[in-house]
This record gives sequence, structure tokens and C-alpha cells, in this order.
Amino acid sequence: MDPALEALAFQFGRYLSIATSRPGTLPSNLNGAWLIGDASQFWNADYHFNINVQMNYWPNLVTNLAETAEPFIEWMESLRVPGRVTAGATSAVPSGPGEENGFLVHTVNNIFGLTAPYGVQEFGWNIGGSTWALQNVGEYHKFTQDGELLRDRIYPMQRELANFWLTYLWWSPYQDRLVVTPSVSAEQGPPSTAPPTTSRSCGSCSATRSALPGSWGLTTIWSLGGPTPGAARSRADRRVGPDQGMVRGDHLRPGAGG
Repeated sequence: MDPALEALAFQFGRYLSIATSRPGTLPSNLNGAWLIGDASQFWNADYHFNINVQMNYWPNLVTNLAETAEPFIEWMESLRVPGRVTAGATSAVPSGPGEENGFLVHTVNNIFGLTAPYGVQEFGWNIGGSTWALQNVGEYHKFTQDGELLRDRIYPMQRELANFWLTYLWWSPYQDRLVVTPSVSAEQGPPSTAPPTTSRSCGSCSATRSALPGSWGLTTIWSLGGPTPGAARSRADRRVGPDQGMVRGDHLRPGAGG
């Protein structure tokens, strides 16, 4: 590989981030504004929360482009209200007036606030989409150390999603831990609907079904810091397990994916 070509490709990637995600604009979408022809009927230049929108923002902070991450923070905030409707309708975790019990963004999302499962089951249902995307938001604070932004805007979203998972997670006596069920590995087959005692889903980065727990979902929660210290205090008195003890970190340990 020509080092000059590598450098050019790297700088082209930075240029795309600068061009598509400036403060006061929409965040970078799946295909940009140049999608034409038959492909547009499949993607429509929208946002896919199964991995694509997260990938768009992985390079931004490590390449000294923190300002390009700001539109995505605003975008995530805008999805909280429609996402609560989706959490109530699809996962039985509703939020009443003034409540913040969780917001879900499944795979396909667009500028009109679509957060519900869309398209076919194999890719459209994605319960961990908003949680995974919030890792990008949390990284902004790690790089900028903006404590005010963390307190006023990022932390409230983390707290709300922690509340969702503390409600949604099931205790599996068989696995002796909390599990995500139904669960799914994005684009790795249909969701698992097995009972929590035998929770089955595709493991992280695995293309085959296996008798593994919902490791992708739990890894997502765990990586979020989940629940982050203090983020789940409003639900921290939930009792789980055979001893009916309070939720602990080892109750959320990820399964072994492969």
C-alpha cells in the first residue's frame, strides 16, 4: 500500500465528516445526499442504528473533530420522545407524562422521527440500537471533558436508558444472571424469543445461531457503563436472583460470544 494513498484516504474520511456533520446541521446519514438509482429504494439516505450510524462517528473524536460530533448529540436528544412511544409499544416499557423510562431506536430511523421496527424482522428489529449509539455520545465527554454537557444533556439520556434496561432485563436462573430476551445480534438473524431460562440469540459478531445468551445486547449495556454509577438509582432497588438481592454489576456480566 502506498503510504501517500493511505494518508489521502484518511484525510478524505475527515473531509466527509466535516462536510456532512457540522454544528447546526443534521448528522451524517447512511449514504449521504448522492444516493441515486435503484439503491435509494432500500436506504433512502436514512439512519441505520444497527451499526452504520455508530460507525459514522467512531473516527470523529480520535481524529480531532469533536465539533462534528455535536449534531449527533442533538439528534439523539430529539429521538427521546418518539423513542419512548416505541419502548412502550414494542417492549412494554411505557413512559407516562413526565416519566423517562427509556427510549428505543430500532434499525431504521429518519428525519421524521421513525424509531419503531421497520422492514423485515431480520434487520428491522434492534432493541439495542439507541443504547449502542449512546456510546458515541458518551465518548464526546471523555474527549472534551465538558462536565456541563455531561450533566445537562448526556447523563439524562444515560440514566433513562439504564432505567429501561433495569425494567426490561429478565433474570435467568439457568445462567444465574440478567439476560436480554427477546434479543438480537444486528443483521445476524431473527431475534430470539426463547424464555429467559434458556435465552437464545446470535452472539456478538456471529453469523450463526447458537445457544448463547443475549451477549450483544448485554455487552451494549455493559459498555455504556450500565448502569453507569448513579444512572440507575431510580430503579436500583429492583430485586433479582434467588436471594432477591439488589442489582449488581456481576448480574450484568456479558455472555461469552463467539
